[in-house]
Amino acid sequence: MSFILRRLVFYAVAAWVALTINFFIPRLIPGNAVQNVMAKFPNLQPSAYKALEALLGVGHPGSIWHQYVTYLDDIFHFNFGTDVSQYPAQVSSLLVQTLPWTITLVGVATVIAFLIGTALGIVAGWRHGGTLDRVLPGLMFL
Repeated sequence: MSFILRRLVFYAVAAWVALTINFFIPRLIPGNAVQNVMAKFPNLQPSAYKALEALLGVGHPGSIWHQYVTYLDDIFHFNFGTDVSQYPAQVSSLLVQTLPWTITLVGVATVIAFLIGTALGIVAGWRHGGTLDRVLPGLMFL
């Protein structure tokens, strides 16, 4: 039971670190999402800037820590917001569309890796001490 608990704590900390990095990196790059959308749609009026700020969550009032807590709350409630590159699509709808393809890709890659790895393991076991024994550790990295 303690092994499972340690694993769960490890995965929770890893998820928190990934979410934290995902929060801070966009805030470190120059510009913001509203400027990107305004550049894609040059016919938008300057008054649309404030509306896009509210829609995309840019320019939140409060400190960076308040924004961070709000971000974590939104992630916890599966509110991923609006996609900037495919505006005005919701990120959740894009995830639903691409999830079957991702699962298929992972499944096919797993089957191929299993078949190739098993075949190489059989050959390496059959010819113990051969060239394949020296090459396989490097291939395992790949």
